[in-house]
Amino acid sequence: MLKYEILLFHQEFEPFLKALQAKGLLDLSLGDLAVKGTQEEDYRLGVRAERLERALNDWRRLHPDVRAAAADFPADETARIEWTEDALERARKSADQEAVLRQAADKEAVWGVYDPAVLEGLAQAGLTLRFGSMPAKMWTLDEAPEAYPVALVAKTGGRVYFVYWDTLPADWRVQEEAAPTQPPAQWAVQLQAARQQKAEDEARVAYAADRMADFGQARKHCWNRLAYRVARTDMPAEADGSLRIVAGYLPAKDQAEFEAFLEGEGVFFRQQAAKTLPEEAQADVPVLLKNNAYARLFEPITKLFSLPGYRELDLTPLFAPFFMMFFGFCMGDAGYGLLFVLAGFLLRAKVKPDFRPILSLVCYLGAAAVVFGMLSGTFFGVSLVNVPSLQRFHAYILGQDQLMMLSLALGGIQILFGMFVHVLNIARQKGFKYAVGALGWWLILVFAIPLLAEQMTAMTLPVAVRYACYALVGIGACGAFFYNSPGKPIWMNFGSGLWASYNTATGLVGDLLSYIRLFALGLTGGILGGVFNDLALQMSGSIPVLKQLIMILILLFGHGLNIALCALGSVVHPLRLTFVEFYKNAGFAGGGRAYQAFKIEE
Repeated sequence: MLKYEILLFHQEFEPFLKALQAKGLLDLSLGDLAVKGTQEEDYRLGVRAERLERALNDWRRLHPDVRAAAADFPADETARIEWTEDALERARKSADQEAVLRQAADKEAVWGVYDPAVLEGLAQAGLTLRFGSMPAKMWTLDEAPEAYPVALVAKTGGRVYFVYWDTLPADWRVQEEAAPTQPPAQWAVQLQAARQQKAEDEARVAYAADRMADFGQARKHCWNRLAYRVARTDMPAEADGSLRIVAGYLPAKDQAEFEAFLEGEGVFFRQQAAKTLPEEAQADVPVLLKNNAYARLFEPITKLFSLPGYRELDLTPLFAPFFMMFFGFCMGDAGYGLLFVLAGFLLRAKVKPDFRPILSLVCYLGAAAVVFGMLSGTFFGVSLVNVPSLQRFHAYILGQDQLMMLSLALGGIQILFGMFVHVLNIARQKGFKYAVGALGWWLILVFAIPLLAEQMTAMTLPVAVRYACYALVGIGACGAFFYNSPGKPIWMNFGSGLWASYNTATGLVGDLLSYIRLFALGLTGGILGGVFNDLALQMSGSIPVLKQLIMILILLFGHGLNIALCALGSVVHPLRLTFVEFYKNAGFAGGGRAYQAFKIEE
C-alpha cells in the first residue's frame, strides 16, 4: 500500500476532488459516512440515504406479488420517501394485525358455535360457566359424563376441552382457559376485513416497488454527494486556506495508472510506501487482501472475524486447507459430501456471478467430506466395512481409535503451524530478535515430539537424529528462557520464561483436546445416518408399493435432517477451531480497516 499526499491551490481543490471521485482509486479514510456529516446539508443527505436504504431493505423483506396503482403517489422525492415509509409501516401493521386475529380465532374455534345471549342469561341466573382443558390421556368421563358437573366440548391436539359449573376433584389436572369473546362468525368477519386491509396495504407497497430502481439511484446519489462533502471538509488546509492537501492510500498495483492521472491533472504530489510510516501511523493504513483463486474463496470467513492489521500476515491461505479438512472430518459421510459437490457444481451456472465463489467453496468442502467419509467408511449412513464387495478396500478404512488419533494429530499440526506463524508475525512487525522467545518454544515442542515418541513406543531414532533433536531443544530452551524479552535483564527473562512455560503447558493441552470435536461430530453424523437407514427398513411394512414409498419418505426426511445438522456443525466447529485455537497460537491481533476507494457509486 502506498500513501499519497497531493498539494493543491484552493481554487483547484474542488475540481480535482470531483475528478478524483470519478477516478475511484484513492482511499481517503473517510470512515462511516452515516455519522461523519456535521453540517445541515451533510446531515440531510445522510438521513435521506439511510431512509432510502431502509425502504429498499423493507421492501425486499415484504416483496408482495400483487401490483396496484396508487393515485396519491407524490412527485417530490422527499415526499415519495415518506409515502413509501408510511406504506411499508402500514403493511407491517396490517400483516401483524391479521396474524394476531387469525391466532385468536384459531384458539377460540375449539369452543365451536354458541349463542352469547345464552351464556349471559346463565350468568344472570347465577350459573357461571368455567372453561378448562386437560391432557386427553387424563380424561376418564366418556362413559359416565353425568357423574361430574362437566360438559365435553371438543378433543383436539392431544387435549380435551370442556366447560364446568361446579367444583371439580382436587386431583384433576385442569388448566383454566379463557372464555371465548365472540362467536366464530364474528371472527370470520374481522378476519376478512383484516385480510382486505392487508391486501390494500401490500398493493401500495407494490406500487412503490415498481419505482425501487429510482430509489436505488437516489440512494447512490445521496451517498456520492455525502462522500464528496465529507472529503471536502476533512482535507486539511494550509497557508490560511490558500493550499489544500489531499492524503490517501493506494494499492501498489494501481501506482502507474494513478500517477498518470495525477500528471494529467498537473498537480504536485508526494508518494511514500506505507510500511515506512511510523508505527502509530500504520494503524490507519487500509488493508486489501491479495490471495490466489483458491484462498480468495475463504476470504468471507476471514472477514467474519476481523481483517489483519496492515503489518500482520493474512492468515486466509494458511487456515484454508485446515478448514477444508475440518469440514470434511465433521461431515464424516462421503455420500453427503458428494451431494455438496454436485449441488455446488450444478448451481454455479444458475446464479449471479457474485454468488459463484460461494458455490465453488461448497464444492471444495464437499470434496473434503468425500475424502474423510471414505476414510471413516460411511456413505449415506451405510458402513462400508459391512459391504462384502468392498472387502479389498477395508484396510484403508480407519477405526474409531484411529479417527480420534487423526483428529488430535491434525490439531497438533495446526497448533504447531500457528505457533510458527506467530514467530513470522513477530519478526515481520518488530524484528527477528523479538521473535527468538516464540521460536524457542516452537523448537522445544517440535523436536521434543520425536524424543518422547522414542521413549513411549518401540521406535528407534538414528543416533545423529536423536542428538540433533537434543541440540535443537537445548537451543530452543536458551531462547525461550533467556532471550524472550530483548533488552531486559537475564533474570527477568528467566522469570518470564518460567511463567510462559506454565501457560504454554496448560494452554496447549486444552487447545489440543478441543480438536476431539472433529472426531465426535463425524462419528455422530455417521451413526445418525445409519439409524435412519434402519428405521426405513424396519418401519416400511410389507405392502409392496406402500413399503417403497414409506421407505423413501423416511430416508428423505431422515437424511435431509442429518445433512442439515451435519452441515451446521461442520461450519460452526471449524470456525471455532480457526478463530480460537489457530488465531490464538498464531498471535493474531486483527483490527485492520478494509480498503475503500473514494469513488462514485454507480
